[in-house]
Amino acid sequence: MPAYSSPDPASGGLRRQIWGTILVLLTAGSILSLPNALQERFAGALRSSALAPFIALNSAIIDVGARAEDAERLQVMVDSLTLELQARTTLDEENRRLRDLLVLADRLPRGWLAAEAVRPGLQASEGIFYLDVGPDEGVKTRAPVVTREGLAGVLRTVETRSQAEGMDWSHPEFAASAMSEDGLTYGIVEARRGAFREQDRLVFLHTPFNTVLDSGTHILTSGRGGVFPRGIPIGRIESVIEEEGGFERNYLVTPFVEPGEMTLVMVERADTDEPPRGDPAPGDGVPNALVSGDSIEDIGAAWPPEERMRADERARMVPVWQDSLRQLRDSIAGLLGVAGDTAGPVAPR
Repeated sequence: MPAYSSPDPASGGLRRQIWGTILVLLTAGSILSLPNALQERFAGALRSSALAPFIALNSAIIDVGARAEDAERLQVMVDSLTLELQARTTLDEENRRLRDLLVLADRLPRGWLAAEAVRPGLQASEGIFYLDVGPDEGVKTRAPVVTREGLAGVLRTVETRSQAEGMDWSHPEFAASAMSEDGLTYGIVEARRGAFREQDRLVFLHTPFNTVLDSGTHILTSGRGGVFPRGIPIGRIESVIEEEGGFERNYLVTPFVEPGEMTLVMVERADTDEPPRGDPAPGDGVPNALVSGDSIEDIGAAWPPEERMRADERARMVPVWQDSLRQLRDSIAGLLGVAGDTAGPVAPR
């Protein structure tokens, strides 16, 4: 193999480079000496021929950069709108719960107190919640806890001066005396655990065998037993699950209250001027639950039948109600317009 040697300055390749450079400089000088009109024509011809691929590539690079900037700006806008929508959704949900609490507080009789429910978040304390009220606010053990949807639970203990512990309907120890909406079928409502917490249900036990409750029948507290007033919605019948030897029927009940959504509740405040709940009325054995005469207190008017539903069902109904109100408003405006046209202008006196 021959040894490497540097190219000879006098070689033909170097001479061609030098002459090419001289030719380019002479061409450039000739172009610059031309009139402006001829220079523009020459530049346009050059751009449309030899420089066309390079100009197209440069334009593509600029477009890609602009699109990347637009995509980044749009992503920032999407993220901002997403955060704003999430915050607004949370705020709307809080406003809805506050409105529900105000509506319920206005319908309940005196002696009920608004409270905030907080869950400990521990696996061993499922079905337990804490309220930010206690003896200082007149709250005592076994006080019922309700929401706009219905019966939420009951207080177990009053721990400090301004804190109480309660259990919701999903707690294994929960039980309530209940009845059908027509007041003809009585029984006991207890919790039945599902494979998941979302599958937790209530069971309506020990009802007479000779009465059959249809699916969808509302179950309310009966007022018996001295813990819950009469008429608080509990849930609706889902199906028959057991028939005990021709003596009784048991039903699966879908509760109105979702325990995981309990944040704002109403709790009954103790009234020292009334006899304790559970004392029998003379002669009939019926608990004297905040009695008026010998009748059990009925607070069912706080939950009209047409409003007994779960919170998610009410949320789905809101657009329907808004559309109905909008149509009603438009109809009234149309009628007022027709009435104004019919009356015509008023003649001056």
